[in-house]
Amino acid sequence: MEMETKNAIIERATITSDDHGLLSAWLHLDYGGTGQAFGGYALYLPPSFSHHELRSMAGHFLWRCMEVAGVTEWGALPGKTIRVRAEHSRVHAIGHIVKEDWFDPGEDFHQGPLDAHTVSLLKALKNNWNRRAEVMKKAGNPMDYYRAETIKQCAKELHDLLRGQGVSRTQLID
Repeated sequence: MEMETKNAIIERATITSDDHGLLSAWLHLDYGGTGQAFGGYALYLPPSFSHHELRSMAGHFLWRCMEVAGVTEWGALPGKTIRVRAEHSRVHAIGHIVKEDWFDPGEDFHQGPLDAHTVSLLKALKNNWNRRAEVMKKAGNPMDYYRAETIKQCAKELHDLLRGQGVSRTQLID
């Protein structure tokens, strides 16, 4: 069969866990008389799968919202009753209306502090970027100057990340 390009109207979009107990998304397409669906990829494997890993925050967020509300399709969420743990300015967690099943993204997505080996690798990377940026700036080429500024910005963001993980200023200096 030969590949062809054609126009389609998206009739509906679904995010579902119906198919095989894993998270997938579908676009239901109308070609004007005929139709087809696009999607079906495994976007997230829940803990019941042996290959489960929390690699997709988006997939985990969608899955847990659906699971807590007791639905298998994103479009079925409106009208469902859930419990919330909230303060005036923010909802921290949502929970199943009957079961003791809570989804708190702050807990689920918290990575914890970096280990010493990771900190040393990130420090070396940051220092390498800074040295490379200085060499590029001295070259005098305007494009190299632009690239050097980009590298310096990456080094600064890495520095800020490390500081956010509790790495002290003295630990960041070689």
